[in-house]
Amino acid sequence: SCSCCSCSSACGPPVPPSINYNYQYNFDGVTTERVLKADPRVKLDLCITRGTIRINGSSNNEIRVFIKNGSKFGFKVQETNSKTGLANWVDLHQIAEQKPGYSFTGECIWGEDIEIDLPEAASISIKGKDINASIDTVRRAVVKSIGGALSLRNISGGIDANTGQGSVLVESSTGTMSLESTNGNIVVIDAGPSESGDTFMAKTSRGA
Repeated sequence: SCSCCSCSSACGPPVPPSINYNYQYNFDGVTTERVLKADPRVKLDLCITRGTIRINGSSNNEIRVFIKNGSKFGFKVQETNSKTGLANWVDLHQIAEQKPGYSFTGECIWGEDIEIDLPEAASISIKGKDINASIDTVRRAVVKSIGGALSLRNISGGIDANTGQGSVLVESSTGTMSLESTNGNIVVIDAGPSESGDTFMAKTSRGA
């Protein structure tokens, strides 16, 4: 608080400091692209520590991952289709780096820009730390992030999105939805159930 004699303007209630959630990083990694043939309804799991990620559905039955200035990564096939032999459950993980004076064994990927193409009938599950995520045209999406904005469009089979410090935007999507943010706004446009019994929940503590 202040006294009027020490302020250049009239005294009033204290104004809380603005909060900036635009994360800045110095990326020092490699640029890598890999492709894996996959079942049309493949499920992809991944963990991201930082970066901007864009996920798009495509007509190709494959997973394509491109990471710019980030970690080396690999595919771990957890399950295959018994009839076709194609991967239908895949884990995307970091390949640990071993350098003089430096060792990292975590499984979470990171990068300046991360692009992933999936079949349109695929589902995606992301655990993140400080990320901005855009997901477009997949069957189902689950995103849990400590911070960062989440944007989801054309999701046909349901959404579970939770971010601690960021906004959530959902457009042109159907199915059961659970949307939550601690400090951000939640906006939903042109959404509805995909079948009877689908539920909708939106919750924010300090947003609209």
